[in-house]
Amino acid sequence: MYGLNMTEKEKCNFKIIDSTDELKKSVSEIQAYSKDSKHLAVDCEGINLSRTGKLTILTIATKDKVYIFDVLKLGRSGFDEGLRDILEDKSIEKLLVRLNDADSLWHQFSVELNGVLDLQLLEVLHRRRIKSSIWDIMPEIIKRNQKVDHVEHIAGYQRCLELYVGESSALRDKKKGKFELDKDGLVWNRRPLSDTLAKYCCADVTGLFQLYDALMQNEDIIPRLRVASERYANRYRSMTDRNYDKYECNAYLPLEIIPEKGRLDFPSASTPCSKCNRKFPHDEFLPAHLSRGIQKCCVCRRKEIDISRNYRRVSDWGTESNNLPCGFDIGQRLEELFQFSPNEFCEIEFGDLFLLFESLCFSPPFILSAHLSLSSCPFTDLVREDVPQRQM
Repeated sequence: MYGLNMTEKEKCNFKIIDSTDELKKSVSEIQAYSKDSKHLAVDCEGINLSRTGKLTILTIATKDKVYIFDVLKLGRSGFDEGLRDILEDKSIEKLLVRLNDADSLWHQFSVELNGVLDLQLLEVLHRRRIKSSIWDIMPEIIKRNQKVDHVEHIAGYQRCLELYVGESSALRDKKKGKFELDKDGLVWNRRPLSDTLAKYCCADVTGLFQLYDALMQNEDIIPRLRVASERYANRYRSMTDRNYDKYECNAYLPLEIIPEKGRLDFPSASTPCSKCNRKFPHDEFLPAHLSRGIQKCCVCRRKEIDISRNYRRVSDWGTESNNLPCGFDIGQRLEELFQFSPNEFCEIEFGDLFLLFESLCFSPPFILSAHLSLSSCPFTDLVREDVPQRQM
C-alpha cells in the first residue's frame, strides 16, 4: 500500500521551487527517491491548461514530500535542469488523472510525459469489475456502434476522491482551492502563490496515492493500464490540430483506449468516424452509413443524443424557431431517415430509432414544424392537422 507517510492531521510537507539552485536540489531528491520506490504523482496547473493555454505550475510528489515547481518563474530552462529527465523516463511510473497535462507539456515545452498510470482509466477498470452491462450478453451480431448505452463515463478527480477515498484533507483542500479558482480565472498567473492554492496543488497529488490504494485491488491489470494510459495521453498530444468541439472534448471514454482482457493490442483500423475522425475497423459501421459518409462511433452517437436532450431542455415552448440554440436538428434527422430504402431502414441502429422516438414524443410540435416539411414525410397522415406547416 502506498499513501503518504503522514497522518490526516499532519500538515502537508510541501516546498515551492522558484530558483535554479532549489530546482537542482529538488530534482536530485526526486531521482534518489525514484530508485527505491515505485511511483511519483504528477499534476499541472495553469491558465486554460492545454496546448494553447499557459502551464504555470508543475507539482511532483513522493509519498513523503510535495514539490511545487513554479514554471512561471523557472521558465522553459527549468525543464532542462532535470525535470525533463524525470518526466520522460519510462521506468519512473507517474500517477495522474488529466490527459491535458501531457498535451500541454508536449506542445508548450517539448516534454513527452512517459511512464504514466492514469487513475481515471484505473477507475473505469475498477468499475467494470463491479458492474455488468446488458450489452455484454447481447449477441455479436449487434455492432459496437449501436451500443450507445455501453459508452463509459470518465469520472473527474474530485468525484473519484468522494467515491473511493471519502472525507480527507485532500478533498477538503481541493474544495477550498476550487472556491478561490472560481473567483479568479487568472489566479495561476499571480505571485506569490497563496497558501490555499499551494494546498490545492498538494491535494491534487497526495490524493492520487490514496486513490491508487483504493482502486488497485489486482495488479494483473497493470500491463493493460500502462498501454491504455500511454494511448490516452497520445489521444490529444498526437493531434496536429485540435478543434475542442463536443465530439473531441467530453466526459466519455473514447473507444480503443483500454485493451480487452488478455490482450495488449488493438484491431487494425482504417475507417474514420465522421465526427471525431478516430479510425476504427471498417466493419464497425453499417454499410448504409458508410455509403453516405455519416458513419459515427458509438461515443459520438452518444454525444449526439446528449446534444439532442440538451436542445430540448433549453428550448422554450414560446420561443421562435429561428432563435432556438444550435443543437441536434430533429427535423433534419427525420429527413435523413426518410432517405433510406426499406432494406437500409432495417439496418438503422437502435440508438437512432430510440433518439427519433424520444424526440417525437417529448419535443414541442413547433420544433418539428419549423424544420421539417410535413408534405415530404411518408407518415403525413399520422401527424395532427393542427400542427403548423413550415413556410416554404
